[in-house]
Amino acid sequence: MKIESLMQALNPVTQIDNFPITVRHLQALLFLATQAEPIDQGEARKRLGYHGPCMSRSVDTLAILGFAKCARNDWDRRRSFITITPKGRDFIAKLCEPSA
Repeated sequence: MKIESLMQALNPVTQIDNFPITVRHLQALLFLATQAEPIDQGEARKRLGYHGPCMSRSVDTLAILGFAKCARNDWDRRRSFITITPKGRDFIAKLCEPSA
C-alpha cells in the first residue's frame, strides 16, 4: 500500500468512539497483527521503539476500542501480554481495502 493511500484511508477514521486514532496506534495494531501469539508488552515496546508510557497509552486506547486485548502474566503481575482481537483484524482489513 502506498503512503498516500494509507494517509487517505486515515482521514475518515481519525476518531472512533471519541478516541483519536493516531499513526502510532495503527503502527502498534499492525505490529500485533503480525504476531502469531500474544506478545509481552515490554517486548512489543522495544520492537516498536516506543517509550513505556507511550506503549501503555496506545495499548489502553486499542483495548478500549476492542482492537486489542491485554492480559496479566499469572507468574509476574508486572508483565502483561497483548494480542489483536478479531475486531482489530477487521479494522485493519477495512483500512487495507482498495478504494473505489
